Amino acid sequence: MTQPETLTSTSAPPAYLSLKVGQAVKTGSRSQGYVHYRILTDTAQQQLYITLIGNDGDGCYSKEIVPFDKIEQCLHGIDTSKPIASKRFQPAFIGKSANNAGFLAAILRAECLLAPAPDAVHQHTVQPDWPAWKTALLTLALKAEPYQPEPPKPRIRSTTPVPDSSHDHKPFIVQHNPAESPIPSVRAELAAEILEGTPTAHAPSGAGLDAELDDAEMECLQRSALGADGTGQPDEEDVDLNSPAATVKLASKKPRPGQRAQARTAEKRS
Repeated sequence: MTQPETLTSTSAPPAYLSLKVGQAVKTGSRSQGYVHYRILTDTAQQQLYITLIGNDGDGCYSKEIVPFDKIEQCLHGIDTSKPIASKRFQPAFIGKSANNAGFLAAILRAECLLAPAPDAVHQHTVQPDWPAWKTALLTLALKAEPYQPEPPKPRIRSTTPVPDSSHDHKPFIVQHNPAESPIPSVRAELAAEILEGTPTAHAPSGAGLDAELDDAEMECLQRSALGADGTGQPDEEDVDLNSPAATVKLASKKPRPGQRAQARTAEKRS
């Protein structure tokens, strides 16, 4: 059996420095507990990043490292004097978890970059001095610790082999050979009984080899062979039964099994 193939990333993750570890209260009205996060920078101390590292509840989230520049881009072109919803920050993530934007908004509230809207509990107002916040965080780089993110879980791809179509089962068909049938045909049984001279169920009583035919029966047999209809009238022109044409016509007619037996009886008597 083919084993599943494990797909892993061959590129080494970038090096980060951990500037701060924090926790934020969830913004949902029925949410409980905290979300946990880290604020990171690169080794050149030029960029800031935020990553979710834990959740006190059961909600799923993406553990990706989000550049702070992408968070700021979510606010470009909007009126920051008006309240905004958490879903405004969904484009900052690659992952599609529904909790990503809400958890990020809770982190931004904990860092005093957002504040609760006065008239809407689930919305936020953008606070000033975001550049000052970034400068203050980067000054912590001298005391930062190296941070290695968790490697992504390997994806399992099944490599089940495709079944060979040559082994497909075909229905077994039993062919019947009439020659091997244990039941003889009615015609063969009738012929055997006529040759033995015994009466059969297909012939009237006394119609075996010992049956006698009078002149009327013989004439009726000959007219039947010539094609006479049920009224006794021939279906063609009258033919003299003793003429050569009648003899040829009688020979061309193929009598039925009962007629063939009676003809053989008449020939034997003559």
